[in-house]
Amino acid sequence: MSSSLVRALGARRGLGAGTLAIAALVAGLIVTVAAVVTSYAAQRDAIAQRARIELVWPDVLALPANERVFIEAMAEHCHLARRPLTAYAATVCLTEAAADPAFSPKCPKLRSGTSPARELARLLHERRQSVDTLAESHARAY
Repeated sequence: MSSSLVRALGARRGLGAGTLAIAALVAGLIVTVAAVVTSYAAQRDAIAQRARIELVWPDVLALPANERVFIEAMAEHCHLARRPLTAYAATVCLTEAAADPAFSPKCPKLRSGTSPARELARLLHERRQSVDTLAESHARAY
């Protein structure tokens, strides 16, 4: 609030400068606390979202940046951080986001002609193939 507005309100209500200063201080404190709480909640949601993505893609940080951005955009769209901590719930959430027509305008740029649903299917298929290959190599080792 600008000081002239505070003075005008104080003069109108017959409040002294000390009262107005305290009111301004309290308002500033409330805004600061709200910003800290919002920042903490956003950080907590980001950690929860990453944990759920890593259930499906443990090596998510090794993916190309455009694929990570795409996955994170879907996760934010479907509020993945609020879903149960299971790979199934994460996959369902991301699938819902990819199929949602409201997501397409928000979707990061994909390969030309690729829909979000098709791109997600490709990423999930590649993940299943890498898991199968890993399982086969472990089976041969024993």
